[in-house]
Amino acid sequence: MLAVVNVSFRMRFLWILITEFLVIIALFKAEEAKRLEKERKAAQKAKEAAEKEAQKRIPPTELFRRETDKYSQFDDRVRGIVHLGKQEMFTT
Repeated sequence: MLAVVNVSFRMRFLWILITEFLVIIALFKAEEAKRLEKERKAAQKAKEAAEKEAQKRIPPTELFRRETDKYSQFDDRVRGIVHLGKQEMFTT
């Protein structure tokens, strides 16, 4: 009778250890996922800040020349947009 109780106790003990181990692994994976998400968001924020800074460094005279899909003509003498492309200036 003592051997049966001893085996049952060992099985219960092992079951508890395995369950706790699995819980620890699940918590570790959740923390790792949170950390990776934070890193991804930080990288995205840094990328957006770099793009914004690059946009700020463009001289005003060159700003509209890069958007040829919106503006079809640019006059250096007037230093401004002379003609809009396919878009209407005023829409009703």
